[in-house]
Amino acid sequence: MNQTWDTSWQQQGTSWLWGDEALGQVLDGRDSEAWSLRQFLQAAKGGCWPKELPSNKDNALVVAGLDAFLDLLASGDAEKWLDEVYKSAIKAFQSNFETAALIFWLPGGRRLTWDTSDAVNWICRGPDSHRLDFGRILWGKTEDYPKEILLSERGKSLGLHYLRFS
Repeated sequence: MNQTWDTSWQQQGTSWLWGDEALGQVLDGRDSEAWSLRQFLQAAKGGCWPKELPSNKDNALVVAGLDAFLDLLASGDAEKWLDEVYKSAIKAFQSNFETAALIFWLPGGRRLTWDTSDAVNWICRGPDSHRLDFGRILWGKTEDYPKEILLSERGKSLGLHYLRFS
């Protein structure tokens, strides 16, 4: 998996963060700037986006709750929801904010894993513990895989960043 240690993920594309250090750079220490997953989905469905984004000086929207929601769904339901609802909400955000970052905060720690083929899996921790083929569902077979977010060349993994859904 390619890596990025610059700050471009804070201003464009979609990211999934599990590192407190990375989140702190976007929120400036104010948790009140994060939206719930429900707020995000309602805005995407109704097209009711704010004029200014609440994070990173109007350059980002941080969303919390994806991890808990996926933990509650059975494997088949989760795959269908990711493909039909989640991906379309991300695309709606991108259509409305062409040069802004959408960041999903995963406070329970790293939930995404990958292997040498860049296949990305989501680890569900709910009653129906399973893995979701996250990458196949969201970006399919593409040459533009996500990048691992690091804050320095030898830093620890803090998230994944994907530039643009099509």
